[in-house]
Amino acid sequence: MPIFRFWVKKALPRTSLLWYTYGVNMFAERLFDLRRQMNLSQGGLAKATGVSQAAITYWENALRLPNLTAIISLARFFGVPSDYLIGLVDCLPATD
Repeated sequence: MPIFRFWVKKALPRTSLLWYTYGVNMFAERLFDLRRQMNLSQGGLAKATGVSQAAITYWENALRLPNLTAIISLARFFGVPSDYLIGLVDCLPATD
């Protein structure tokens, strides 16, 4: 077991561990997919949303968790609900 996972298990409440193992990977996949659908580089997304390119790299590689402000900023930029971005719902609402 990597040291980082051991630390996370010790430091976070039990409910957060579930989001860590499932939610981080889901967030990473959806962020990558949405960015690629818009033909954006990580740097382009960073400039458009006001977060650093390093943060986007960490999120897409499931190495770190985004904060609430970043999730909201990304959801608004992509035009998707934050629930979709973090994996609470599996489909996007229909657009007219």
